[in-house]
Amino acid sequence: MDRAAAVLNAFRSNYAGHQLQPEVTKKIAYVYKEAGKLALAAAEYERIETESKDEAVRREALQLAADLYVDAKETDKAMLVYRRYVSYFPKPLEPALETRNKIAMC
Repeated sequence: MDRAAAVLNAFRSNYAGHQLQPEVTKKIAYVYKEAGKLALAAAEYERIETESKDEAVRREALQLAADLYVDAKETDKAMLVYRRYVSYFPKPLEPALETRNKIAMC
């Protein structure tokens, strides 16, 4: 897994403007998650959110990032991401309320 992450990160560095960059970020996030490097995976999901124009992808990426930070015991970072989610996506109301409940639980 470490080798895969190294190769993908090298691609990211060497081909910054390449059209596959969003896919590389998703693959890096997956590799880190599978390797148990949850905080690194969370950071990649945050990157996915900033790189995507698709609202559904952005929503899911922020939720995954925050949940992974919680699993990695990085509660402060999780709180920041959950708050960002609520700020960016106050509607629909149900997911926003669920996220606010997660904030209250942290």
